Amino acid sequence: MRCYLCGARENLTADHIPPKGFFPPTQRLNLITVRCCKICNNNFAKDDEAIRFWMSSTLGVSEVGSWIFSNKSMGTLKKSVAFREKMLSSMEDVKLMTTEGEIDAIGLTVPVDRTEKFIIRITKGLLTHYYSGYNYEDAEFRVEYITPRIDILEKIAPLRDRLIYGEKWEGVFQFRMNWTESKETGVWLLLFYESVMFLVVHTKGKLKSNS
Repeated sequence: MRCYLCGARENLTADHIPPKGFFPPTQRLNLITVRCCKICNNNFAKDDEAIRFWMSSTLGVSEVGSWIFSNKSMGTLKKSVAFREKMLSSMEDVKLMTTEGEIDAIGLTVPVDRTEKFIIRITKGLLTHYYSGYNYEDAEFRVEYITPRIDILEKIAPLRDRLIYGEKWEGVFQFRMNWTESKETGVWLLLFYESVMFLVVHTKGKLKSNS
């Protein structure tokens, strides 16, 4: 009975993994919750909004992701001047390669450290819920964003097939995970809105720079 992030034992509340706001109202049943202190929990709101906006606005999102963007992300954008200015300032012109050639588009950038903080938090929440015997306080985490290109997805296919499906919420979130024989290192694939994927490795040893 302590905060899964800082270890505090007082003023505990529930943190949803992933955040409840990532789900439409019809899918907010049987969500994962872990103990979290109010201080840590209150610090998540802005990160959650920014990450949700980015994830739900990417190309190829599920129908649920599109609904979240139209009904949640855009709502936050309209209501909060500060959030709107922050998101607009992070947009830039980009070139996208399609089957019909290169096209002009607008891209949204999210700071790497902010994204990694969010993904590590989600992974720690999953560890707390499913593998409470694993103490990750002294573990090192590494997060890699998987670019949704065919050649890259083909490269990670052998790893994906060695991982075991965990629970999944259709169109919102699913994950695969497995352990090394020592149970000191875990590997995760986290997928949001069927379009945004991350590879997460955590170990109590030392991660190599090229691993």
